[in-house]
Amino acid sequence: MGVKKMKLTLQDPPQGSYYLGGQTVEGHIHTEVDEATKVKEVTVVLRGKAKCKFYRHNGKHTTAHWSKVEIVKQNVVVWQPEPHNNEMLPVGFYTWPFKFTLPVAAPSSCKIHCGGIHYRVKAKVRVPLGFNVSEEAYIPVAGRVDADTSELRVSRAAGTSKTLCCWCCRSGPIELEATLNRQGFCNGDDIEVRLSAQNYSRRNLGKLRVRLIQLAKGRADGMSECRTQTVAEVLTDDSLAAGGAVSSPLFKINVNGLTPSVALRPVTVKYYVEFAVIVPGGLDLKQKFDVVVGTVKGMDEEVPDGSYLATYTKSKKRESVDEDAAHFQPRESDIGLLG
Repeated sequence: MGVKKMKLTLQDPPQGSYYLGGQTVEGHIHTEVDEATKVKEVTVVLRGKAKCKFYRHNGKHTTAHWSKVEIVKQNVVVWQPEPHNNEMLPVGFYTWPFKFTLPVAAPSSCKIHCGGIHYRVKAKVRVPLGFNVSEEAYIPVAGRVDADTSELRVSRAAGTSKTLCCWCCRSGPIELEATLNRQGFCNGDDIEVRLSAQNYSRRNLGKLRVRLIQLAKGRADGMSECRTQTVAEVLTDDSLAAGGAVSSPLFKINVNGLTPSVALRPVTVKYYVEFAVIVPGGLDLKQKFDVVVGTVKGMDEEVPDGSYLATYTKSKKRESVDEDAAHFQPRESDIGLLG
């Protein structure tokens, strides 16, 4: 029968559930051979890719756009035959260790609606003129995103205003001011927000609202496919009455289980905090601050931005009748969080 069983095992990451860029991935290949088999070599490959794919429809035509970046590819040969044994792998049980080092600038694993970033280790027994035997495992990686730079430690404050209706019905303005304690956060940190609003209009308005929003974007062929989702939301207890004012208590939004910020050409994950006065039957008064979700606070070494990574894009135009167009739609999937 030849190679009867093959198992790939990985040591637990230093962080417990994920690897940071620059850390070592170690493991073993366990193989059982019940009959001497001709084998060219036994290899282990670490690969990391960022890729996205989405579609554009124009009448009966559907164009597929995709883009891919190879983040890392490392190959290790753990066994090769001796010249005198004619490439034969003898009967027995074998365990081969392997080790890889992730790039320091490796971005975080993530899954978005039109693609994602994935890392995997694949072990393969290469059998000449036969079927190769392989086993693979995906590994979670958190990119080294510093959430404690001098720019991100600074608090932010801003205000905005608008009037309701126009011309003879014009009323207002309504004013909104917001403060944010800092602009960089790690999982486990609290985003601290204070709001105050003044209503000079003749209308009773809704409550004040704070949202933490995740923006996921795939880019290919000069186009992009975006999707947002609300990660957390809090509201004031009181509404903003005509001629009145509302000041919020100190709102705290805990950053927990979020994919760190990612900025690559095929895949981007960003976050922002949105403040709003809810206007029933109209457009809400909004203000937003961009924030960074990181993995470390203060790094000992400078991390490259990853712009050196090679990329290629392809596009393909496919024709279909209207009733078949749904076949080319990407599957709906939630924006992935780092496990």
